[in-house]
Amino acid sequence: SRNGFLGERAGLVLLIGVVNVANLVLVRASGRTREMATRHAVGADRGRLVRQLLTETTVLSVTGGVLGLALGWWALRLVPALGIDEMPRGFEIALDPVSAAVVIGTAVVVGVAIGIALVGVVAWGTLVGAMLPLALRRLGLDPATSSAPFVATFIDVTGIVLYFNIAMWVMGGKLF
Repeated sequence: SRNGFLGERAGLVLLIGVVNVANLVLVRASGRTREMATRHAVGADRGRLVRQLLTETTVLSVTGGVLGLALGWWALRLVPALGIDEMPRGFEIALDPVSAAVVIGTAVVVGVAIGIALVGVVAWGTLVGAMLPLALRRLGLDPATSSAPFVATFIDVTGIVLYFNIAMWVMGGKLF
């Protein structure tokens, strides 16, 4: 049906936006690995760090959802000016409370999913940053080869894989 077709396209646009924001957050997270390790070293427990990351990503996501709703409400005010309401069924174009609730609910779910991925990336980055030189030494290689750019690239790639696995799980797919 036409509504299903439009819903799929709207979902695709949402997915593109989510992936873009997630990539920005994950790139930022790879730079925060040292910050989180320092916070942990000076006394912050892991639960507090996890709550901080989940709160940051959820607030960012919900803010984006609210701004999107505000933009949609503003765009709907243009409907009479453009004469769209005079088209067949044009008067039905509206922003109802159910749509607003779906947008906010989706924003919360996306924020939590990105937050979980972010926690995984920070934990993975801390582990790799600490263990890679030891593993290289154990293999008889020079630990100095585990330069910061190499570790950062490794963390970024595995973080993106982790994010997409969590996103697939949240969307009802399966983990690899």
